[in-house]
Amino acid sequence: MSSSLVPEAFSRRISEVRTAMRSREVDGLLVTHRPNIRYLTGFAGSSGCVLVSSRDIVLVTDGRYIERARIEQPWLQVELAADALADVVSRRVSSVGMRRLGFESEHMSYARAQALRTELAETHPQSELASADGIVEALRMVKDEYELGALARATALVDAALSYAVGSIVAGMTELEAAWSIERWLRENGSGSLPFPVIVASGPNSALPHAEPGERALRTGEPIVIDVGATFDGYCSDLTRTVFLGEMSPEHQDLYRTVLSAQSSVLQWLRSGVLAADADNVARTVISSTKYSGMFVHGLGHGVGLEVHEGPVLNSRSEDTLLNSMVFTVEPGIYMASFGGVRIEDTVVLRNNSAVALTQFDKNNPVIH
Repeated sequence: MSSSLVPEAFSRRISEVRTAMRSREVDGLLVTHRPNIRYLTGFAGSSGCVLVSSRDIVLVTDGRYIERARIEQPWLQVELAADALADVVSRRVSSVGMRRLGFESEHMSYARAQALRTELAETHPQSELASADGIVEALRMVKDEYELGALARATALVDAALSYAVGSIVAGMTELEAAWSIERWLRENGSGSLPFPVIVASGPNSALPHAEPGERALRTGEPIVIDVGATFDGYCSDLTRTVFLGEMSPEHQDLYRTVLSAQSSVLQWLRSGVLAADADNVARTVISSTKYSGMFVHGLGHGVGLEVHEGPVLNSRSEDTLLNSMVFTVEPGIYMASFGGVRIEDTVVLRNNSAVALTQFDKNNPVIH
């Protein structure tokens, strides 16, 4: 699915990249990470790169995508990659006269970077190749109105998928059967490729944060963690609920209330300008004050956009600041080996200095009758 954004929107993004390039003291930027390419141009093919200079922007792709790119991005200069990437970039460096070319070292193999560095040293010894990671990712953290609309569509899909799931899963169904039924529903009802495999983890498996569905049968009274994502126009969503078939023991009720309290505390506390690490600490403090101390074993959340895991990062080590129009998850969890676990996750957006949940599926009534 190609983006329906107008060229002016991409022009604004490219202008912001150029501003960031100047601050990083590079006069060219080679973009190879596919989500970053899509963000800057709308091109969603599996092969290509973008070269941004102060004067122009060029999308380079191979013969499989050249006509598609020319049709879908008519405003963009598109070049056929008839030669190796190093040769293509070298010609562009020569034509534009770049002195310092930035590249995404986190997204390029060592061998590819070395080939590019060698080519530039031979053909343009006055040019320098410099790591310039995070330029596009930093811009992607704050969403525009089009992105927020696409994210709302993606989250509506997972809300509906959870409604379907709780109405269809029964005791005796295996985790795999439940996961496949959810995936099939999503694809039949408008989702693009799922951003991650559906997680359905029951009983002791629910104590594994990233469990893989297996042949274990769902049972009455046990926790069932369902973690699901969808995409709309390339934008992702992420939602987790923990449900119980038929009944819920007092022990599970206490566990569930603790996780819900931790999430609610964060959602009420969030505002623009706070540190992501402090948000993580709010949830961790709630859980640490109970008998479940030490059982919250992952970070509080992550940004959501063209990737289901992107900036900002919400954990104790994060250096990110949370700002209005950022979209991220809030997903505290408690995991007790052999007993089970509970995770409650919502995708939220900071709006007018408060957190607004994009995912709306009920979390106050976890028992399925």
